[in-house]
Amino acid sequence: MKVTQGSTSVNAIPVFVAQYQINAVMPSNTPAGTVQVTVSYGGLSSAPAAVQVVPSNFGAFTVSGGRGPGIVQNYVSATQTPLNMTNLTAAPGDTVILWGTGLGPLPAGDSDTQPAPAGSLPVSVQVLLGDLTIQPAYAGRAPGLAGVDQIDFQLPTSATLGCYVPLQVLVNGNASNTVTMAINNNRQPCSDSSPFSATSRSGGKNASIGLVRLSYTDPTNELKIGNGTVDIAMATFNQSAGVGDLGFSLFASLPPVNTCTYYNNVGSLNGLLGGQMPSSASGTTPLDAGPAITIQGPNGTEGASYSDSSAQVSPYLGVLRTGGGWTALGLGPNTPFLDPGTYTVSGAGGKDVGPFQYTMQIPAGAAWTNDSITAIDHTKGLTIQWSGGSPSTQAVAIVGYASNPATNVSGAFACLSDVAPRSFTVPSNFLANLPATPSPNPGDAISALLFVTVPNASQFVNFSTSAPPSLDSGLGYYAVGELRNNVAFQ
Repeated sequence: MKVTQGSTSVNAIPVFVAQYQINAVMPSNTPAGTVQVTVSYGGLSSAPAAVQVVPSNFGAFTVSGGRGPGIVQNYVSATQTPLNMTNLTAAPGDTVILWGTGLGPLPAGDSDTQPAPAGSLPVSVQVLLGDLTIQPAYAGRAPGLAGVDQIDFQLPTSATLGCYVPLQVLVNGNASNTVTMAINNNRQPCSDSSPFSATSRSGGKNASIGLVRLSYTDPTNELKIGNGTVDIAMATFNQSAGVGDLGFSLFASLPPVNTCTYYNNVGSLNGLLGGQMPSSASGTTPLDAGPAITIQGPNGTEGASYSDSSAQVSPYLGVLRTGGGWTALGLGPNTPFLDPGTYTVSGAGGKDVGPFQYTMQIPAGAAWTNDSITAIDHTKGLTIQWSGGSPSTQAVAIVGYASNPATNVSGAFACLSDVAPRSFTVPSNFLANLPATPSPNPGDAISALLFVTVPNASQFVNFSTSAPPSLDSGLGYYAVGELRNNVAFQ
């Protein structure tokens, strides 16, 4: 593999070759800037491809394609460094080792083809763990390995506990991908505030039913058609084998309360923002829970049915009622449905899931008070303010998303906060990697900012079937809030 810039040419060392993928070690003398990459094999060379090379841009190794649990070792002793997992956690005060690549070149032109010497590299490195900033004890090449870096740091005694505590690295101000690690007192198996958390690890026959009210606004929509309120029901019934203690799910493995996380390569959210239910993950089988789910509340009875009527399996989706500009689109009557009150959710069951019924309270949610935001600066923190809500029973979720198909880049951040502070600031490092919204927008870039009130862990409703086939887990929840579409990230 060759990297060329002008008349300068260096050979990169391939470390993994697959049918459509080559991972390579970039030598320390690789020129910075826009370079042309060619791949030579069997006497033939590929067409050159332009790649941007920077002196430092750390990427943490993970088990889930750049996100999810990072390759982190718990340093127990010189002979005990187990991989950090949900059942093998690190405790506050422990030292851990994060593996990755991209800290920067070796000093003094040292060769990358020889076993790397120990020693921190001359770069500025900060470790961001939950809401804490940590100065690492070591940040350099993994001794004896070319192109592989390790960062050793001690967990503060005040470290956030959880199964998916977000972990990010800043190198010379550049933010890495965000990974997660598991932390608990006395290195015990982790626990966290997301009732969905365990399902990505344990598998089984699991169900979730959400009743959602969203006020939708689009600051770029001058005609205001589509601006309004939509009440929806969405449900999934799936069976999976589970993947064990390194399991991770984009929608279920949420960060601890009062922290944020970042996800790269999340183009699948395009469909969700467009009203499409996400398809089942690989290794997951969608189940038939019957033709319809019924929701009965203070404003009558509505329902949800198969999202794909031809498949006749999960997921289920129902537009219950709409208001404002949604009515002009012919999506339902201009009357509310999911007002605060008591709701009974039931299903007659199908070939894979038996009959079920449960009752749930939907209270009033918090109100987003600075919701006139139309543009967000990547370099600054994003402060969201609200009023109302119940600190004892509710939390708020803040989600930002941006996708630019022209560059094939997408990303999203997600934050959870207690209701009581009435304000939360998304740190700038979780905004740094979001793709900028093109101006003018050609129409195919998508960006959004979401604020919703959700029940805290104790307020989710656990439900089961009254007859076989049974569920291993059933969770009912609500979400009430506002979605602002086409918010510009700059």
